[in-house]
Amino acid sequence: MRDHYIVTKDMSWMAGVYDKNARLLTRVLDNDEDFLVNMTPVEILDETLNFYGFDLRGALNGAKKVHGNVKMSPFIVIPPHAVCLFPTKSPSRHDCIFINVQHILNTLPRDRSTKIQFITGRSLIIPSRYGQFIQKKDKAEQLQRIIAARNEGKFETSYHKREYFYCRETGFLTITREDRDKDAEEDRNSNSENGKSKDKKRKKKKDQ
Repeated sequence: MRDHYIVTKDMSWMAGVYDKNARLLTRVLDNDEDFLVNMTPVEILDETLNFYGFDLRGALNGAKKVHGNVKMSPFIVIPPHAVCLFPTKSPSRHDCIFINVQHILNTLPRDRSTKIQFITGRSLIIPSRYGQFIQKKDKAEQLQRIIAARNEGKFETSYHKREYFYCRETGFLTITREDRDKDAEEDRNSNSENGKSKDKKRKKKKDQ
């Protein structure tokens, strides 16, 4: 058993378990090594985030800024590397499993449970319906991609989201009416600025 542990990029999952003295410990699968840690899962998460200058509450609040107020939200546990975990249950429950979404290789439905195959070759069967699990996994993957892109400076929060939709009548993708109106307004503003610039040039020539 280890006395101390912080989450690494090689961690596939961790879960709370009780020992014979009813102490809550954590079982971890990291780099294909399975071991116990003399800390609770929440203590490990807080310790990891504190190492990078954050805390669990801040990580959860940050995730809500992306996904809104969703239950059992995924969160970033290693901000510099955008390592994203998602809980299978409420994080406050002792039997919650925290899964590293980047380590999932495949998922399979199994009765009322879900079988998760990891990139290490290990598998884990959890008591979660397949559809519900996939929704959590999709949210986690989306959050991980967004934070990874922001870390690389490729994502701006204040950009205009152009929306396209498929037109059945024409069979083409087209932008929304709102976007067409916005483009038209930008063109008018651009033409107006160009006109003012030309007027200034003509006036300057006359003065000379």
